[in-house]
Formats: sequence, C-alpha cells, structure tokens
Amino acid sequence: MGTAGNIKKVPRRLGASIGPNGHVTAPWLLLGILLLPLLTACQPGEPRPTLPAVTEPPSNVAESFRKYSPVVDGIRNALEEEFPGIAWQATEPADVNVRSDGGCTLFLPTYQSDGDITGASNKFQKVMDAINPVLKAKGFSTVSILDEGSEGWWSVTSGNAQGATARIFGRTWVELTLQVPVESESCSAVELPGPATTTLSP
Repeated sequence: MGTAGNIKKVPRRLGASIGPNGHVTAPWLLLGILLLPLLTACQPGEPRPTLPAVTEPPSNVAESFRKYSPVVDGIRNALEEEFPGIAWQATEPADVNVRSDGGCTLFLPTYQSDGDITGASNKFQKVMDAINPVLKAKGFSTVSILDEGSEGWWSVTSGNAQGATARIFGRTWVELTLQVPVESESCSAVELPGPATTTLSP
C-alpha cells in the first residue's frame, strides 16, 4: 500500500478548514485515516489457513531430499497439466542452511513459471484444485484459501507433520518452493546426495 505524502494545501471545496493551531485540516482525510484499520484488517470470522502440528522428528539431509523431491515434481507436473502453455524452470538449486534457532533446513530446488499463472487461475482457485490431489497423496495439508495478506501477492502454503512447507507464490509468474527441517552435522549442501549440490533438474 502506498503512503500519503505531506499535504501542503487542501482546497476548501474538498471540505478543508483552518484549525485553531493554524494547520489545514480536512474532515474527509481524518475520517479516512480513522477508517483505514477497519478497511484493511481481517474481518471477524474470516478463515485463515493453518498448517498441521509438527509431530514427527526430522530426517537426515539425504533421506529428506529423496522423500520430498517427488513432492516438488508432483506439484510441478500437476500445474503443467492444468496450464499446458506454461513451463516451469529451476531457478535455484537445493541447499541446506542454518536457521535462527540453530537448527538446519533443507531447501529443495526452486521452480518458476515462465508465464502468467495468476491471471489464468481464477485467483489461484485452479492452482489449488490442481495440486490438492498431489498434496493429499504425499501427506500434506490441502489448500482452499489464500495465505493471509497475499492479495496482489498470490500465495498458498501447505505443510505436513514433519514441518515441511510447500509454497506457491507470486504476482503473475509464480515460484514453487519446498523446505523442511533436517538433522545435519554440517548444516550445509555437502550432505546433499549426488548432483543435487551443483545442478538443477529440468
């Protein structure tokens, strides 16, 4: 959202007046400022997505990579079937990084669409319908509503009991990511299996 600049002069035809301190005041502007939180806040009872509780311990890097790579591939394949004119390209390789709490997180390769997904998906509804069978089959929560605050930046997130999260987000073209907590001694990409450390799968 944009922010209002400094108001140097307000025409009187808009309802401006001179306050006792000599400053220009505009009743309509003050009303808008007062109503802004009400207009932008979540409405009472509005549903918001929730992720499953984490009840399973993390696996090691290699095991997690083998387990979750098919999840990414399955989601990507479902989207390619739903939007046959839009391809997905790997933009970032798999990696392992240290979290702020000292734990380790595995990031699967990031994929990006080469076309406008949001415009073709009826506000992401077709995206959710396409990926839900894959998510359910792989033990992830299904998605039915957008992430909080994602209007304009369209986003849906799914999770599982091991703390893995798969996310699709963007404005026109979108990205597909998946990350999961892992057990790792080095907390680095050296523990990734085979060519995953240096190459991107097509």
